[in-house]
Parts: sequence; C-alpha cells; structure tokens
Amino acid sequence: MRLKRSTKAVNRSLEMVKYSIALVLWERKLIPEFIT
Repeated sequence: MRLKRSTKAVNRSLEMVKYSIALVLWERKLIPEFIT
C-alpha cells in the first residue's frame, strides 16, 4: 500500500514537471526571440 501511494505521488510530481516543461517549450515556440 505504501509503495503504491508513493508511486502515485511521484507520478503526480512527474506530471507537474512535464507540464511545466511543456509550457516553457510552448512559450518558446510562440516567442522564438527568447531562444536566441
């Protein structure tokens, strides 16, 4: 039970990280000026 709960928490954190990275990449695509 503890392992399953911990894995769920890790999955949630990973999803948040992926979401934040996706936002950054999306913003870079919208505003290519910040890339250079």
